Amino acid sequence: MKPVVGLSCSFEENRYFLKHQYADAVFAAGAIPVILPYVPEEEIAPTLDRLDGLLLTGGDDVSPACYGEEPHPRTEATTLRRDRFELLALEEAFGRSMPVFGICRGLQILNVYLGGSLFQDIPETFGAHHEDGVFHPVLVEKGSDLYGLSGPQYRSNSFHHQALNRLGRGITPIAYSHEGIVEAISHERENVFGVQWHPERSDDTVSHGLFRRFVTFAEAYRRGNG
Repeated sequence: MKPVVGLSCSFEENRYFLKHQYADAVFAAGAIPVILPYVPEEEIAPTLDRLDGLLLTGGDDVSPACYGEEPHPRTEATTLRRDRFELLALEEAFGRSMPVFGICRGLQILNVYLGGSLFQDIPETFGAHHEDGVFHPVLVEKGSDLYGLSGPQYRSNSFHHQALNRLGRGITPIAYSHEGIVEAISHERENVFGVQWHPERSDDTVSHGLFRRFVTFAEAYRRGNG
C-alpha cells in the first residue's frame, strides 16, 4: 500500500485551501496526499497516527510572535491558528521520527519550530530581491543530498520576501542564493529537509527528485511502523 502524506494548508473565511500542485507532486512521487485541517490539539496525535509523512506547504508569513519578535512594517498577513497547528504537528512528527519536508513557508516554520528565527523583510536585510516568479541561481553545497540531484548550481523559482535568519537546532544550510539567503537545508535527522523555493511548480529532475526522496522516506516509515 502507498504511504499517506499529510499536507498543511491555508485558511480564510469559510474554507481551507491548497494549490493542487502540492498534492499532484506527492501523488506523482508515489504517495497518497491528504489535506490537513487545523484539528484541535488533542486530535493531532490521532491524525498523525494515520500518516507516514508531513509536508509543510507555502502560504502566509509566519507570525513573528512564534519566534519572539514584533512584526516588521512589511510583514504580510499571518494566520496564527495555522502557525500553532503546524508547530504542534511538528512536535508530534519529531516525537515519532516521521519524515518532514518543508517548502517555502514550510521551511520557515520548520526552522522556527527548531528554535530559529526569520528575516522578516529580505530587501531591508539583503538589498534588492527577485520579484515573485523569477528564476535565479542557487549555489548547492558539494556532498549534500541536494548536490546529488542538482550538481553545484540549480535555477530555482522565487516566491518569498522572508528568509531564514538564526538557524534552528540540527539544521545545516546546503544551498544559498548569490545574496547569501539560505535556499535549502538538511537536518541531523536524515528524513527532515526543506527548500525555500517551490518544487511543486517546476517540472524538472531536481523537483521530481525532492518529492521522490520525501516519499521514499515515507515508505520506509510506513514499513517500520506497519
